[in-house]
Amino acid sequence: MYRLQEKIYSFVLLVVFLVVAGTTVQAQSNYGAIRGIVTDVQGAGIPGAAVVLTSDATKISRSTVSNGSGEYVFSAVDPGKYTVTVTSDGFKKSQAIGLTVDSGNTIGHDVKLELGSTSQSIEVIAADPVVDNTTSYNGQTIDSQKLQNLPNPGRNPFLFSKLDNSVTPVGDPRFVRFQDQSGSSTISIAGGPMSSNNYSVDGVPITDFSNRAVIIPSIEAVEEVRVQANTYDAEIGRTSGGMFNTTLKSGSGALHGVLQGETRQTNWGANTFFNNRSPTTIDGVSYPQTPRGAAEFYSYVGSLSGPIPLPKWLGGKDKTFFAITEEGYRQRSPYVNSTQFVVPTELQRGGDFSEIGTVVGGACTSGVCIKNLALSTSTNPVYYAGNKITNINPIGQQLINSYPHPNTSITALGKANYNGYDTLGDRADEFNGKLTHQFFSSWLADFYYMHYGSKEPGGNPLGNVAGSSGSYLLYRKVDAMGIQNTVTVNPTTVLTVGFGFNRFPNDTQDISNGFDQATLGFPSYYLAAQSKKAFPRITTEGSCPGTTLVCEGTSNSGPVVFFSRNFVVGVAKSWGKHSFKVGYNYRSISETFTSLSDTSGTFSFNALSGAAAADILQGIPTTGALIVPSQLAYNTAYQAGYFHDDWRATQRLTLNLGMRYEFEPGIHERNNNISVGFDRNATYNALNSGVQAKGGVEFANQNGYGTNTGNMGSKINPRGGFAYAVDNNTVVKGGYGVFYAPLYYTNTNGYAPGYILTNSIATQGIGNASITLSNPYPSIKTQPTGNANGYGTSIGTTLSLIDQGRRSPLFQSYSLEVEREFPMGIAFKMGYVGGHGRNLPNSLNINQLPDSQYSKGATALAVQTPFAYSGVGQWKTGTQPLYQSLLPFPQYQGITMAQSSGVSTYNALNVKVQKRFTKGIMVLAAYTWSSNWDNIWGAYGSSNSLNSGNNGPQDIYNLSSEYARATNNMPNRFTVAGTYELPFGRGKRFLGGANRWVDMAVGGWRFHDVMIIQNGGPLAITQTSNISGYGNSTQRPTIVPGINPCKSGSPEGRIPQYFNPLAFAATPPPTAGGALPYGNQPRASNCYGPGYLNSDLSLNKDFRVSERVHAEFRAEALNAFNTPQFATPNLSIGSYNTSSGTTSYNSGAGQITGTLGFPRLVQLGARLYF
Repeated sequence: MYRLQEKIYSFVLLVVFLVVAGTTVQAQSNYGAIRGIVTDVQGAGIPGAAVVLTSDATKISRSTVSNGSGEYVFSAVDPGKYTVTVTSDGFKKSQAIGLTVDSGNTIGHDVKLELGSTSQSIEVIAADPVVDNTTSYNGQTIDSQKLQNLPNPGRNPFLFSKLDNSVTPVGDPRFVRFQDQSGSSTISIAGGPMSSNNYSVDGVPITDFSNRAVIIPSIEAVEEVRVQANTYDAEIGRTSGGMFNTTLKSGSGALHGVLQGETRQTNWGANTFFNNRSPTTIDGVSYPQTPRGAAEFYSYVGSLSGPIPLPKWLGGKDKTFFAITEEGYRQRSPYVNSTQFVVPTELQRGGDFSEIGTVVGGACTSGVCIKNLALSTSTNPVYYAGNKITNINPIGQQLINSYPHPNTSITALGKANYNGYDTLGDRADEFNGKLTHQFFSSWLADFYYMHYGSKEPGGNPLGNVAGSSGSYLLYRKVDAMGIQNTVTVNPTTVLTVGFGFNRFPNDTQDISNGFDQATLGFPSYYLAAQSKKAFPRITTEGSCPGTTLVCEGTSNSGPVVFFSRNFVVGVAKSWGKHSFKVGYNYRSISETFTSLSDTSGTFSFNALSGAAAADILQGIPTTGALIVPSQLAYNTAYQAGYFHDDWRATQRLTLNLGMRYEFEPGIHERNNNISVGFDRNATYNALNSGVQAKGGVEFANQNGYGTNTGNMGSKINPRGGFAYAVDNNTVVKGGYGVFYAPLYYTNTNGYAPGYILTNSIATQGIGNASITLSNPYPSIKTQPTGNANGYGTSIGTTLSLIDQGRRSPLFQSYSLEVEREFPMGIAFKMGYVGGHGRNLPNSLNINQLPDSQYSKGATALAVQTPFAYSGVGQWKTGTQPLYQSLLPFPQYQGITMAQSSGVSTYNALNVKVQKRFTKGIMVLAAYTWSSNWDNIWGAYGSSNSLNSGNNGPQDIYNLSSEYARATNNMPNRFTVAGTYELPFGRGKRFLGGANRWVDMAVGGWRFHDVMIIQNGGPLAITQTSNISGYGNSTQRPTIVPGINPCKSGSPEGRIPQYFNPLAFAATPPPTAGGALPYGNQPRASNCYGPGYLNSDLSLNKDFRVSERVHAEFRAEALNAFNTPQFATPNLSIGSYNTSSGTTSYNSGAGQITGTLGFPRLVQLGARLYF
């Protein structure tokens, strides 16, 4: 009766979880499994043997019985250490202690029972299997020992994924902190597209709309990180094959705690490479080197875990366990960008420009004379008497007053007279908590909650309310939670039900956020149209920082909120030699945003009067814009069902077979405020001009179009693999799988033309400057048109849309490898890994001039445009270049479509040697030779920090010519991580009997190293384009026969010229009747960038304070040998000189001017744990 009540109670509570938790988690093989066969000493299977699995930490147990063949399986096992106890009548009891289960792995543990009584027992300390003979998958487990001991510059557990053969990191190596989601997620796994992987914590996905991990758990809270590649398990989905499974630590039966602090100080580290080569003058004193700025860093972490004793009616003791962690850091560092600026002099602030020019009798007699823009014409300038402005605009005066006063005596126009400084104060704090509770022997539940908040300032060296042009404040506050329930229905069946939710607000604010422009005197109608309160953005001379006056004010995008809700249910069933899994996943992935860039207005002053400050004082901008946005809410809903079977066909052969069905219809906008494509055949009356135009925007739910972008539909993912144990020490494994990668989405208004409105000030010049700051938009508009203009939306501008035929990226992964166990617990693995991608995303400008039209269009002839209106650019004048009329859709400028034309091919040889920590030594070494080719740019082909990425296509009508070395093609990559415990002190080889004081001095020392050596990426050689106006995204140079572009020698010796630009000639512009203007240089060359060599070292000393309490001293040297990682050289060779018909080479072509990563950093710390 009690068992029936227990099952009813369990069912009711599960239903409550389903209803209350809402939509939440997709388990992604976070569990592990144990399977084996129970035999007698002759090898015959023993049916009906009782097998008990007990957690070494919590003592929570599960049980099963062996089947008729002696087989047993424990499915859905949380990662950790376990004891397996086997009993059967007539045999001695067998007990194996300390068997390690990793996430995503099935551990083989066969048991031989000896004849005897069950009161007799054989107890062994289980040796973790060195080679895996049950699964065909690849991957690497980073356990808590490696996480705690190996040096890690950002205390980021995902950073150690770089130690696996299959992982190619291409993000900026500086951004590796636990708050750097983008940098940590910019990797490729097993040749898959960059940023196309999946991340989960305790089975709950934490991947956002842009395929990033929304939160990175504290190292102290992590039990292990399992990086999986070639994941032939059908339970894995929405990835190109790469999976990060992170398992949080659970509490145990004893109380455990940690307190740790670390610090880095300026004088402990090294200077940057180029600072050491750059003389400087400070306060009139010359120095041979530029000193490093003062910086300091402090981090802290504390954790506590253990049991929660509850009243008996709530479960009693040994049923509930907790683990909490708090971590954070504080950092102060100097602003390192340009700090010398031009600001108005004291006289100029009042309109007096007599310091820079002289006006006598209305004539300019010397220097720069200031024109009165209200009276001047293009042929008859009118100068201010005495070069002093008399008609100062009050708003312009307020803008000038916002600039800081000069702090030098320099008064010459365009010469820096203000030295700016700032100190950046970064901070981040994170909390991780996990609660484990066993409701009944058959029901175990885990709940976790994670939160982190960070503040990252961009610096404000002007020190004023407006901020400099690069100023910003980035705030992030992330919340993530998950619930996992494991219910043992019977000894051979396990039910898992999970939920999860995560929310990631990413808010980039202006320094002046909240500033009221009414204090500047702007008219009320203009203020009412602004979507945010902030200082207007002021640009000068068309670019920043400006020539005669520094820019001020910023235009940051504001908050973007990523969130996802997920649900999963799965059943694992063992039957004979089969272990089945069947399940269903649901994910709702969303982002909401209102792009606030320039929604507080922007004005450009291009020194029409002679000086930008004088333009401002007269209140006459050259151009301006005020953006009115719409709030957009994007969502994609993903569903999947799967069936998987791990079939132990024989004692030596295991087959992993599965099928996954997925359905994801593409992006949907909550209010249908989105375009779903571009109809190339639509015809309409363009702008009421009486001219029929062809081609227009497809809006959601309009004209019969759907409500989702792309053509994703149903996806079938077959998976299959095998593991064959040649003998007890050798395994051959391989497999094949189809994966559909997630598309890479960004928060952009480009998907929703018409739902953002731009009020603009048409370019003003001398003689036609009628718009002033006092009335900047006489015909202001305050509401976007949305889809009201139908096909005619955004005529005269550039479109950026998702193609209605866009498909889900498909990646096929396959592998064949051999694993061998050698003495001393050393595992050696070597094999082949391959992959082939198609339908990969690319961005193409479909409005490129057709190749057949170059002979006509390559002329400067201007023709009357049939679409003339008072709109944008060339359409305002009523004329346009001849080539514009020959474009496929002449009523538009560019039409960039996100399409599915990308393909890729990956082949690799992987070699790995691994020795788990025994006898004081741990080694994990891996070498990869690989070849990766594709035709991808943008999104998945995003910039690689080791080669600056690649450019889009020269010719969209010949995409086959774009197939070349991939951005992340790094042919040689070697990594090694190691730990060496010095053999001195109590219990060690030397001085094993030392007293406490000697042991305190010589015992407990450990040395750790993490080293990476790899090629840079292939260089994408370019030139100044002559064909951008024709709709081509780039133009490449032409190879000069007989000259090798690749130079030899160290990167340091090639700083002035890393490659030979004379190996290329600039491709000429098109001419009437001439050849097509396309160079024959491939998209990526066979010359590789400077590459990466880095070694992080650490030395730890453990002190035994008492039986349970230990203290540890930690010293780390990051980039210990201060090896500079050089940035990509200047890749533009120059331009084509039409006068001489030759190449005008760029003087800086091939030159390296910067570094990536860090110079040597030294940090010291202390750790107390019990």
